[in-house]
This record gives sequence, C-alpha cells and structure tokens, in this order.
Amino acid sequence: GTSQSIGIESYIEVDVVKMFTKKSKIGSLSLFASNAFIEAKYLKWNNPAIANDPAKSIENKRVENAPQYINRFGATYYLNQFSGTVQLNSIGDVFTDAANTEQPNSTGTIGKLSGYQIIDVSLSYKFMERYNLKAGVNNLTDVKYATRRAGGYPGPGIMPGNGRTLYISVGASF
Repeated sequence: GTSQSIGIESYIEVDVVKMFTKKSKIGSLSLFASNAFIEAKYLKWNNPAIANDPAKSIENKRVENAPQYINRFGATYYLNQFSGTVQLNSIGDVFTDAANTEQPNSTGTIGKLSGYQIIDVSLSYKFMERYNLKAGVNNLTDVKYATRRAGGYPGPGIMPGNGRTLYISVGASF
C-alpha cells in the first residue's frame, strides 16, 4: 500500500523574566511548547482480496498508531543552582489497525485508543560544581491510559501506559 504523512512540528521557548531584565534576583521563568500536527492517511492499497469490497478498503483511512497531534507545554523556573519543571503532555487518539476499527474486538487486539493528557514534574539542584540531585514525578495525577495494542507477547490486548512514577538520582561529572 501507499500512505502519506504530512505535518508540521514546532518548538518555541520564551524566558518571560529575561524579556524585561537581564539580571534578576528572583530567578527566571521559561515557558515552552513543542507541537506536532500530523495527517497520516492511506492513499492506495493493493490487496486483491478486498479490491472490490468498499467496506474493507483502507484508502483515505488514518495510518494506525499515528496520532493527529502530540503537544507538550511547560514551564521551568530557575534560581541559582535550582530548577523545577512542570510539563503537560497531550497525545491524540489513534487507530490500532489500518481499517480504523472504532470498537475493540473480543481479544483487545484492534480498536481505537483514546488520546490522553499527563503531567510530569521534575526538580534539579546542582552543588559543589560537579554534582547534581534530581527528583521527579511522571504522570503526577496517575492517569490511566493505553499506548498501543498487542497481538502476541505479552498480549494479546491493550498495553497500558505507565502509572505514577517517582524517581530520585544523584549525578556527578568528572
């Protein structure tokens, strides 16, 4: 078959404190947005078994596992050696098969997956020039979502996204 993917990706970041002053005693605040908008469709499908059956044709249907948008919005606050970031991730819905089946089948291997939004938070502190301490929470609100479907191992069925995850790390550079 033949598919076509057309889209646009963008990234913009603005430090709202530095827009007004070069040196600030209160730190700085950077706002950012990373966006992707994608139109992925099948143009042609050469399958003789379904060539004369318009109900099974996948022409002009969305490519499976291709969301129409992926957006990430966030803010990072910096003060001396400290930084903290909050990020909202918003992913559009996807079809998990080329026929764009809406309802899942009995084994859960096909069917539309809803889009989702999750929030991540991270903190970082640099000390003694070479060391850092980082901590964060991914999926802060513990949203339940699915990322894909599997027909075999470890399935069949829905593959859930990660629940709330906490992490702490200590780093050093030499």
